[in-house]
Amino acid sequence: MVAYKQKNAEPVQKITIVPHTEGSLGYTLLMPEEDKTNLRTREELMAKITVSMGGRAAEEVVMETMTNGASQDIQEATNIARNMVAMYGMSEEFGMMALGSVRNQYLDGGYGLDCAQDTAAVMDKAVKAVLDVCYKDAVEVIRANREDMDKVVAYLLEKETITGGEMVAIIEGRDPALVEGAYTSTHAKPKLSGDIEPPAKHVHIVDEPIPMPPPAEEDGEAPADGEKPPEGEKPEQSEQPKE
Repeated sequence: MVAYKQKNAEPVQKITIVPHTEGSLGYTLLMPEEDKTNLRTREELMAKITVSMGGRAAEEVVMETMTNGASQDIQEATNIARNMVAMYGMSEEFGMMALGSVRNQYLDGGYGLDCAQDTAAVMDKAVKAVLDVCYKDAVEVIRANREDMDKVVAYLLEKETITGGEMVAIIEGRDPALVEGAYTSTHAKPKLSGDIEPPAKHVHIVDEPIPMPPPAEEDGEAPADGEKPPEGEKPEQSEQPKE
C-alpha cells in the first residue's frame, strides 16, 4: 500500500505471504517497467526508505505493537539514509561535503568515515532525521488507506500470492479475477471492453519450408543434349568450315 501511494516509488509487481527464508513471512516485489541505471534522485531514495518503513508502520497502526520482522527493512532504510548524508551530498547539515568513502568496492561495498567523531555524531542525527520523516509518511499512508488495505489483505490471505494489478483492482472496486497477466504491476492500465489489442498479440507465425524457384533459362541458350527444341524452331547446326 505504501509503495502504491508513493509517487516516486517503483511499481508493485507481486505480493506474497508465502515464507521463503528464515524469518521472512513474505515479501513485496518492486520492479521498474523499463530499464533504469543506478542513478536515483533524492525523491526516489526518500520514497524507497518510506516503502521500507511500511511493514513497521503497519505493525504500529494495525497491531499496536512491534515485531522483529522489519529488521531487514530497517537495515536497508538506514543504509540508504546514511549514504544520502555521508556520500551523496543530500543533507542540509553537510551539503556537498563527503563524510565517507568506499573502502571495499569489490567485496562488501562498505565504506569508512573520513570525519571527526563529533562530526560523525552530527551525521547520525541527520540520518535519524531522514528516517523519522519517512516513517511518519508511511504511518500516515497506512492510516489514510486502512480500509483499502484491509480489503487487499483479505484477498491476499485467500490467494497467498497476488499481482500489483490485482491489488489496484481491489482498491478501485473492480474484480481482481479479471486482471490478465501474471506479472501485472500497479502501473499497468486496466483493460476496458472495446479496447483494441496490439496487433503483435495476434500474429500467427507458421513454420513451413519455402521451395526454391527454378532457375530461369537465358535467352538464346541451346537446349541440352537429348532435348527437343520447341515447336516452330529449328535445331541449331554447327557451322561447317568452308573449303
